[in-house]
Amino acid sequence: MMVVEFDAAKLDALLRSQAPSVNGQILVLAPDGTAIYDSEGGYAGRAYPYRPNAAGDAELPGGAFRTNELSVAGSGLSVLGVVSEAAVDRSMAGLTGMLILGTVLFAAVSIGLAAFIMRSHSKKVRRIIRSTSRIGAGDLTTRIELSGEDELQQIAQRINAMCEQLETYIDQVYTSEIRQKNAELALLQSQINPHFLYNTLESIRMKAYSLGAQDVGKMIYSLSVMFRSLVKKSTVVSVSEEIEICSMYLDLFRIRYEGRLTADIEVGEAAQNCRIVKLLVQPVVENYIVHGFRPLDADNRIAVRAKAEKRRLTIIVEDNGTGIPPERLAEIRLMLDGGAPAPDKEHRSIGLINVHERIRMNYGEAYGLTVDSEEGQGTTVRMVLPAESADDPGASVNERAER
Repeated sequence: MMVVEFDAAKLDALLRSQAPSVNGQILVLAPDGTAIYDSEGGYAGRAYPYRPNAAGDAELPGGAFRTNELSVAGSGLSVLGVVSEAAVDRSMAGLTGMLILGTVLFAAVSIGLAAFIMRSHSKKVRRIIRSTSRIGAGDLTTRIELSGEDELQQIAQRINAMCEQLETYIDQVYTSEIRQKNAELALLQSQINPHFLYNTLESIRMKAYSLGAQDVGKMIYSLSVMFRSLVKKSTVVSVSEEIEICSMYLDLFRIRYEGRLTADIEVGEAAQNCRIVKLLVQPVVENYIVHGFRPLDADNRIAVRAKAEKRRLTIIVEDNGTGIPPERLAEIRLMLDGGAPAPDKEHRSIGLINVHERIRMNYGEAYGLTVDSEEGQGTTVRMVLPAESADDPGASVNERAER
C-alpha cells in the first residue's frame, strides 16, 4: 500500500489562481465517494452524500444545483463541480444582456452609417439635379463641384465636359452666323440701285465708241459685265463663271497697261462645272494687281490654273510680281493658321484672310489657302476646295440651297 499526503491549502490556491471567479463548489472524490478535497471545506475526509444523477442534477440543501463530474483516468478519482441553478441563470442573464446590447449597438451603428452614406449621396444627387435644371434653362456656365471619387463624381465630370463642349460649339456657330449676316448685309448694300450703274456705264460706253475710243469702250463693257456678275443674288457659281470674272478684271488692266501684263488662264475639264462660293479667286488676283504688279516693267505675268482630282479642287494663282518680305509672309501664314487676329480694313492682306475664312466657314477646317512667296520673284497662292459639281449628291449645304 502507498500512502500519499498533500496540502489541501496549496491545491485550493492553485485552483483559485486558475479560476478565481468560480461561483460554485469543486470536490475531488475517491472511488467510494469520500471527498479528498472540498473547495469549501465542508466535506473534506467525509463521504459526499449528493452524488449527481444521470442527468447531472442534484438536490442540495438550499435549492437545485447543476453538477459535472469528470473521472481522472487510471486513478479511480473523479472531480465534481457543483453550481447552483440560480448562479447559472444569473450568468446566462448577463450573457444574454451583453448579446442584446451588442446587437443593438451594432444595429445602431449600421443604421447610422447607412443613413450617413445615403444622406451624402442624396445631397450630391440634389446638387446634380439643381445644376442640370440650370443647364436646361440655358446657363451653360454651370459647373457641378463634387468631392470624392464615386460614380456621382464621374457623372458630374461628364456633365461639366459636355457643357464646355456645348459652349465651344455654340460660340463657333454664333460667330459663324454673325459673319454670315455681315456678309449678307454687305452683299445687300452692294446691290443698291445697280441698274442705275449699268445704264450709266452703258451710256459712257456708247459715247466712247462714238468718239472712236475703242479701248475705253471695251474696258467699260468688261467692267459692266463684272458688276452684273458680282451683284447676282446667287452666292454659289461654277468655276468657269468665277474664272470669267477674273478674266474680265484682268482685261481691264491689260488694256490699261497696253501689253505690260500677260494673263494665262487654264481650267481643267473636270474643274469647269465644279461649284464654289462666289468671289474666292478674284480677290486673290486683285491682291496681285494692287500689291505685286510692277507698272514700269513689261514682263508682268499672272497665271490662274484650276484642276479637280480625287474629289479635290485646286486653284493656283501664280505671279512674278514684287513678292512678299519674309517677315510679312510669316505674319500672313500665322493669320491663316488662326494664330493671330484678323486684320482690319486698312490691312493689305485682308483679301487673302477674308477668302481663307470664307472657305473654312463654308467647307470646313480641312480646306483653305496657302501662300508661298519670295521677295522680288513672285507669289503663289494655292486654294484647296472640295470638288463638288451641281449634280453631285455630296454638294455643300450652300450649293444645294442655290439649286
